[in-house]
Amino acid sequence: SIYTNYLTVSKIQGWKIHISPFLDDYEKVLEIVIKKLVEEKVTFKFVPYLSDYLSLSDKNTSPSQFGKYITIYPHNVQQFKKLNSYFASVLLKFDGVRVPSDLNYKNSTIISYRYGGFFPNVYMNNEADLDYKIMDGKGHLVEDNRKTFYKLLDNISPVYPVKENNLPQSVVIQGEIKKKKYKITNTRGAS
Repeated sequence: SIYTNYLTVSKIQGWKIHISPFLDDYEKVLEIVIKKLVEEKVTFKFVPYLSDYLSLSDKNTSPSQFGKYITIYPHNVQQFKKLNSYFASVLLKFDGVRVPSDLNYKNSTIISYRYGGFFPNVYMNNEADLDYKIMDGKGHLVEDNRKTFYKLLDNISPVYPVKENNLPQSVVIQGEIKKKKYKITNTRGAS
């Protein structure tokens, strides 16, 4: 693994937080984040080397890993909310990259979150790709969605209200090939 881990995760799945600063701020942000997480005894992982940071920033990196430089595994929903609020206040001056599979926390560009596997069941499918499986809210084994858009599992309640402007956007290109005239239309929540 390219990550350095602190403590161990006691749960298989739950809400997780990603802190994704730009490279210029990574060391400063990492210091702030680690100090708080060690103090609170929260499990987390981070990329320790520049080469690993760059690897997770590469355009060819899988959406399941892109921008996930620091991952935090809160013990429960209360701690999840508390940490999001704390980091939003102390990291306010920092910007970061968008994690494709997550929702941004409030107006933060550096903090994102999603519900997913901490230690999911991993299966190899017929195309030799890995499929990650976790339990939905009814106890059924389902895909741990790690795509380029946010999707909450069935029967898992959102921790925060999902606002219209926080939904993934689809870009639709419309135009006429002969005239080479195009326009781009953003459509909220389209799939």
